[in-house]
Amino acid sequence: MNFKGDEMKLGLAEILEEASKPRKNSDKAAVLRKYASPPLYIVLKYALDPKVKWGLPEGSPEYKPSPYLDNEGLLYAEIRTLYMFVDEGDDFMNLDQYKLITREGLKKKPIKRQNLFVQLLESVMPADAQLLLAMKEKKLPYRITAKVVEEAFPGLLDLEDTKVG
Repeated sequence: MNFKGDEMKLGLAEILEEASKPRKNSDKAAVLRKYASPPLYIVLKYALDPKVKWGLPEGSPEYKPSPYLDNEGLLYAEIRTLYMFVDEGDDFMNLDQYKLITREGLKKKPIKRQNLFVQLLESVMPADAQLLLAMKEKKLPYRITAKVVEEAFPGLLDLEDTKVG
């Protein structure tokens, strides 16, 4: 029995997968707007905004994917910790002084920073871990471009000096 408000919440990777299915960009943008939320904005911004600079090495670190396949909500909760892995371009997050000090401290301890990222990858569902790895490499593993995001959420990405693709 499904009660009103008792709908299952889609994970962020699931939302992006659903948004990549339509052929037309306008339909993809409509799906993104349907699931609009601050965590989705952060994922899109961190993945596609050229001004956001990740402070982690390229490539995929060794990690053990989570055996739990039904923890879609965990990345929603952990999205607030992504500031620790980004060096610049996330001014929109309005980070408080404590978070800025934490980030600066982690910049000086790259091994600790990488270990925290691995812990995050190991805690979220495998599809969300793949999403995080792709975000770090400034891409999405789905057919969603900056142009689609700009159509869905005008002004979310800072694309002034770049060609929208």
